[in-house]
Amino acid sequence: SSGINAEWPLRPGVALASETWKVAYSGDTLPNSKFVDIGKDCDILIHEATHQSTLAEDAAKKKHSTVGQAIEIGKQMKARYTALTHFSLRYQKLPPIIDETVPDNVLFAHDFTKITKENVETWCRATDALPLLFPDHYKDLSKQSYYKNKKPFNTL
Repeated sequence: SSGINAEWPLRPGVALASETWKVAYSGDTLPNSKFVDIGKDCDILIHEATHQSTLAEDAAKKKHSTVGQAIEIGKQMKARYTALTHFSLRYQKLPPIIDETVPDNVLFAHDFTKITKENVETWCRATDALPLLFPDHYKDLSKQSYYKNKKPFNTL
């Protein structure tokens, strides 16, 4: 296994490997090229995605990543799968996926989500179903504006 401290104290990123599986875990962090290096070619990247991509400035101030940034880190790592987690409390039921393009190898993990080698692809396929499973929450999230200029999101 190997590890790295990000560019400020107490914001680690680690990669742990066995003979059959490599896991990279970001902790709370902005995108970090050193972390990309240690997680290269991992089977699964677990990355925090506190905010939707339209809130990149707010995320940077708070030393967090957006959904889009975390997905990009997964691509740069060549991660087989990317599990996004640690969403802001403003996203009570649904992750911050409004106006996001989510690749097929990305899943959203909430508290107590159990991801295994056997079920990871099922979790990835479940992403598209989230707005259908929680339509009222999706509509509410779509109506809420987190843009500085109060521009509303598209709705279903």
